[in-house]
Amino acid sequence: MDYDYNTLELKTFYRYSVNQDVLQKAVEHNKPVRLMSETIRSLGYEVERGASLTGSSHVTYRADLLVKQNGKPKSAVFFIKADKKDEQINAVTKVIIMKLDLNDVDVFVLSYPELHEEAKKILNLFNIFYVDSLHSKDLQSVAALLFGRGGV
Repeated sequence: MDYDYNTLELKTFYRYSVNQDVLQKAVEHNKPVRLMSETIRSLGYEVERGASLTGSSHVTYRADLLVKQNGKPKSAVFFIKADKKDEQINAVTKVIIMKLDLNDVDVFVLSYPELHEEAKKILNLFNIFYVDSLHSKDLQSVAALLFGRGGV
């Protein structure tokens, strides 16, 4: 078989293998978000996962869960996954900026690990309701607390 530069075609092939442990962790990590959205939906609200919101400054933000009532945004739920103090403070700061820019939308923070005291103090200072140590809580109870009687 003869080859020349006119018929030469370079193709790159990739082969991936999925680490089953990592895949299982990703599924378990997403489980609270899915369970929370299903529970809130069962309480009569519309729920969007990974939704975008535009603040009064015309900046677009991404909420882990956007809860709507009658088609209008009611609440934005943000999950904190970090357990290091600096990462939690950084995440809380971002949530505060979003809260200040999102008019007429309640903002809630749900944290997988326990929040450090400084993060709790900052959230309390800005009147942001939070639930930490989410893995040790019953998600249906948390959703009922937040949305069972019209929200907090």
